Amino acid sequence: MISEVLDRLKLSGVRTVFLWVLDGNDAAMRLYELLGFVRCNHRQPLKELPGRSEELMQLHLGLAGLGVAGTGGLGPSWVRYRP
Repeated sequence: MISEVLDRLKLSGVRTVFLWVLDGNDAAMRLYELLGFVRCNHRQPLKELPGRSEELMQLHLGLAGLGVAGTGGLGPSWVRYRP
């Protein structure tokens, strides 16, 4: 599913995808890194969970028309993106 989402974003002209990962969610962090996301070294605290924060990650999609290989249909349940 994530490969289709990333392909559609790429085809629509989006070049960078951002997502937030809750601190301590090491499995998600590893998965996103395997998909090509990198850490942005930006954290923000969560008002709803004092003492907890989330880290921003990004993925540069590159040129339109290229598929995202090796994602296996895994990935985030949401993404924040900018064209």
